Amino acid sequence: MFVLLETFAVYSLLTIIMVVCGWIIARESPYDVNNGGQLVSKPFFTLPSALLFLSFAFVFGCRWGVGVDHLSYLDSYLVGGSERHEALFGLVETFMSEHGFHYAFYFGFWALWDIVLLFYCVKDHKYLFPLLALMLMLTSNYLSMMNTMRQHAAMVVFLVSLNYISEKKPLKYLVCCLVAIALHKSAVILFVLYPILSIRNDWFKSIWLQLLLYAVCFYLQFHFTSVVEWIEKPFSWFSETMDYEYYNMDMLFSDQWSRDKFGKNTGLGPIINIVRILPVIFYSKKMKSYFDFPLFKLIYTLWFTGELMALLFGSSIILNRVVMYFTCAKPIMYSFFLYYCFKTKKIMNYALGCGIVLLYIALFINVVTNPISTAQYSFFWEH
Repeated sequence: MFVLLETFAVYSLLTIIMVVCGWIIARESPYDVNNGGQLVSKPFFTLPSALLFLSFAFVFGCRWGVGVDHLSYLDSYLVGGSERHEALFGLVETFMSEHGFHYAFYFGFWALWDIVLLFYCVKDHKYLFPLLALMLMLTSNYLSMMNTMRQHAAMVVFLVSLNYISEKKPLKYLVCCLVAIALHKSAVILFVLYPILSIRNDWFKSIWLQLLLYAVCFYLQFHFTSVVEWIEKPFSWFSETMDYEYYNMDMLFSDQWSRDKFGKNTGLGPIINIVRILPVIFYSKKMKSYFDFPLFKLIYTLWFTGELMALLFGSSIILNRVVMYFTCAKPIMYSFFLYYCFKTKKIMNYALGCGIVLLYIALFINVVTNPISTAQYSFFWEH
């Protein structure tokens, strides 16, 4: 019981601190719908932003057992690093380990890396900061950061690179790709995304097309075996190219076995997904008109693609290596959505925004109070 109370208290306090700091920043950087940006451009690093970033880094630097791989990363760090880790990640790991940094600083460094780059992605849209802080915690994206440390370090670099896609700066995007690959080799797929997203930043203009695609993927999620057979060749090529020899088709069908054994996703989960996704789809045209700049359309394209891919491959740990480069846009997308709902000052929109927040609060409470969740928090000095 103490662990549950401690978990709820730590995450709740952290969320409050981050949202308040974000609100202070946003108050000085409002959005001008007629200007496609904010009225006042403030420096990215300020006292409130430093408190926001450092509070997040402190909590997740001092964690113990939060995230599936936390203890394995800890073991690797204590012995001086792992040869299996990619170049840049391994360099930081080895340097800090050999120079005697306490592991709290090591985990804190990567937490700080994640949070700073996530917010830097929308550095020109600081009015989102309080909502982004809120959705980072309520969507459990923070737990994804802790569960997949190396890949998430690469993903936030990709999020920053979206600015270079919208600004048509391929060389800067290339640099970001190389940095991301040096953190997690799965980031090689980012080379494919530049031509796709630079040619067109809005691939889902029609609401009816989005609804059709969502319905088809919703149906296909219950036919995972057929979907796996469709992707057998590209998946095998990816596994061989990335030296993921332990990721093979047998493991994919093992995912299917696990799904069948533990029950298909036919409970409350799909209903909650529909409730949180459909309003964003129905409001997509209005939001694209309100946020009339390329970055928003890129974020929307990534978010919706990620939702479709999560339906098809969400139960597969292996395929999520690819899916996560799209679903990482979720907290940013919902920040835009909530800002639109609250800023347009219409009763219907305001009620919808409040409803989405309450839904995510309920999901947040469910995660942090689940006794078997890897989100269960305790400080390292308690062990």
